[in-house]
Amino acid sequence: MNKEVFEKKIGLGLNFIRNGNEESAKKVFQEMIISGTHEIHVYMDCFSFPMSNIERSEMFYLFGLSYITLGSEHRYPDDIEKAAVDNAKYSFLHAIGFNLDHAKAHYELGNIFINRGYFYEAITAFKKAIEVKSDFKDAQNLFQNGYNSLFNCPLEVKTYALRHTYLARSYDTNCYMYDEAIKECNKAILEYPNFDLTYLTLGEQYARKGMYDEAVAQFKQASSLGFSGAPHFHLGRIYYDKGKYDEAIEEYNKAIEGKDVSTGPVSVYLGDALYAKNLYDQAKMAYDKAIRTPPLDPAIDLGNLEDIEDYRQAAHTSYGTSAHHCTVYEKPHSHDRYETIITAY
Repeated sequence: MNKEVFEKKIGLGLNFIRNGNEESAKKVFQEMIISGTHEIHVYMDCFSFPMSNIERSEMFYLFGLSYITLGSEHRYPDDIEKAAVDNAKYSFLHAIGFNLDHAKAHYELGNIFINRGYFYEAITAFKKAIEVKSDFKDAQNLFQNGYNSLFNCPLEVKTYALRHTYLARSYDTNCYMYDEAIKECNKAILEYPNFDLTYLTLGEQYARKGMYDEAVAQFKQASSLGFSGAPHFHLGRIYYDKGKYDEAIEEYNKAIEGKDVSTGPVSVYLGDALYAKNLYDQAKMAYDKAIRTPPLDPAIDLGNLEDIEDYRQAAHTSYGTSAHHCTVYEKPHSHDRYETIITAY
């Protein structure tokens, strides 16, 4: 399907959406899928007509429902139901990306997750649907069923605590539900008070809410129980944001010495703290370490780096436009699969 035909079909579907005719819009989208236009998101930046984010969200949601329908009726072009469901999942994720408060998209995504056994992500999706639409009965029932499947069974207390912690991380990573994450961490601590990951997760939630004193206490507890680098990285960020650069430098160095964070991006943070104190030679060394940490960014020519600003720019380029958005963990601690929505905005 060429761009002109594609846009005509999208325009027709959009008019149906604007007139509240959801079923007709779905029929248009099903026809598009059957004719070979599977990857709707590829075309989203090519539209020649205006569309609000709410309308884009609803369009992706209806495409998701269309994939589900075609897959269940074995009318999907590849005749593979799993492929149809995968496309539905990404459509719902895009719907949520354009409108985090699309309750039905969260609900449908939860159905996909729970059918595949991804209980943490399913519970998070249903919980967010309920948060947006408090009288969403189907979401309430499935949330409770999923929650019960995790916790209403005979397990060791450590396993209960770990599951509460993983659920907390899913609430945080996937839907920014920090208060819910804090509740789950506190439940985990009641079950088993010696999990370092629980305190690290709790500290992260407090930090995101701006409750820095509480966050510092949790990060220090996580460090005392086993984490060698991650708590120091978070402490460094808090001290840096407060302008306490000496303390930040000390914590970043401890983080680099640890075994549970990637040294490259943390070195960018260290470089920024040293730069803030005008310690340019030391900052250059930190940035240089970040740049040279594998995998090397092929866009950076190490031979062209001269002054501190060159190194600083190159280090930030290697790990994103801002060091304070880069990933520092060597390995993810949770079972997150729903995190795709974070990159959809």
